[in-house]
Amino acid sequence: MHVLGFGKAPSREFQLVIYGATGFTGRLAAKYVARQYGTTSLKWAIAGRSSGKLEAMRGELGDDVATIVADGDDLEALKAMAERTDAIATCAGPFARYGSKLVRACAEAGTGYCDITGESDWVRSMIDDYDDVARKTGARIVHFCGHDSIPWDLCTLMLHKKFLEKGTTLKKVDFYDDIKSSPSGGTLETMFGILFGPESSKKSTKSDDDEERSSS
Repeated sequence: MHVLGFGKAPSREFQLVIYGATGFTGRLAAKYVARQYGTTSLKWAIAGRSSGKLEAMRGELGDDVATIVADGDDLEALKAMAERTDAIATCAGPFARYGSKLVRACAEAGTGYCDITGESDWVRSMIDDYDDVARKTGARIVHFCGHDSIPWDLCTLMLHKKFLEKGTTLKKVDFYDDIKSSPSGGTLETMFGILFGPESSKKSTKSDDDEERSSS
């Protein structure tokens, strides 16, 4: 909660921006925030690349929710957005394709960042490229905050606590799961991108201003 600016005076215009708020997962996140914190003093906004879709989403959430238009390939727009908020939660993937410039913008602006990626190779490249910058600015860059990671992280934490109660230490956890669900369009695009698309061969993205954005 601290990274979102809860429990302290906001230092910027917003405490939280949900980026990619008109996509499948982004809509769920935006509706959750509106439901849980709509009557509180939280200053938040929804953001994405389509002003029309954002306005339509705003109509579902309430007129007091601000909107920010910023394309994932427009570094200057992303920087301007990052400078207006304490933290950004992004649901706009595939992240290796659309997320690198937002990580850069947040790292340089000292803005908290979290995403729902499961793309470990991309995360590795983001750490290589922007960890030093984030440490200097105080930005907290937190990846793997979605379904690919959180359930297993929470289970591991609970097991760790139980082992401590018994006076021993957890050494290793192997997880096996059976999931009955249908992947969203973004998840499918990520999977195919990793297997066959530009993400399959993408390495460092620090100097990615000349990259061409694949059509979604």
